[in-house]
Amino acid sequence: MLDSVSQQYDEVTTILLDNNQYDKIGCINKYILGCLVAFLKPFKDAANDLESDNTALSAALVLPWSVKLKVEHCEVAKADPRLNVIASACAQRLDELLSPCSLVPNGINMLYKIATFLTPKLRHLRMIDANERQQVTEAVKELTEEMGFHFETGENAEPPPPKKVTFRDFEEWEDVGAMGADLQSLDSEIEDYLKVKLDGSESHQPNDILMWWKKHCYEFPTLAKLARHVLCIPGSSAPSERAFSICGRILEERRSMLKPSTVNNLLFLHGCSKNPVA
Repeated sequence: MLDSVSQQYDEVTTILLDNNQYDKIGCINKYILGCLVAFLKPFKDAANDLESDNTALSAALVLPWSVKLKVEHCEVAKADPRLNVIASACAQRLDELLSPCSLVPNGINMLYKIATFLTPKLRHLRMIDANERQQVTEAVKELTEEMGFHFETGENAEPPPPKKVTFRDFEEWEDVGAMGADLQSLDSEIEDYLKVKLDGSESHQPNDILMWWKKHCYEFPTLAKLARHVLCIPGSSAPSERAFSICGRILEERRSMLKPSTVNNLLFLHGCSKNPVA
């Protein structure tokens, strides 16, 4: 709205002057309005990125966008006297959202941080400090154990081989139970994932990230399984809200007998018309 006023300021001023209503816009400083629009533009870009139907894997973008807006945008804008108040308020709110404390209301969920960790080019989490990186790594291990992924060894996991005979006389030399071995292998898997060299041709495109995990699913079986479950989480509820809104227009009074499969197909076709496949 502010951007629209800024772009059409001269035209609106002319019309209001012709109708003796200049007081409706005379109190607006055009220069300050332009500064405010320029300050808010990155926030609009972030919202579009996280709410767009075209942005797959948007969960991985929540943490980078939040840090970028706070550190590289708000902190710089605070030096401008015209923007100091609003920039300080925005920086304070972003700082609350980025707080690792679980008691902060509406803070960035750990799943979003895990999603960023599972994005190969952002896996080192350089946007946060070492303590928070360690927390994310521990959260990956806890989530993996909670969902039982450490019991599987790949996309086509086979049942474990029959348990070998245990020799009573050599128990002190035998390996620990399977759970300990799985947790140890997960630590090694995470360490290898952080060390793996990326191909320079790989980009940040969502399809490339998904293809990367498909390509490396046998090299990092547990993390690949986790990536399939975490990276599908949307960064915003806006796409689903739009889907419900469209569904409400499809299931109207004169079309109340549509089968669920028909509604699903119509929603799919609507999505294809907005995002045609190349």
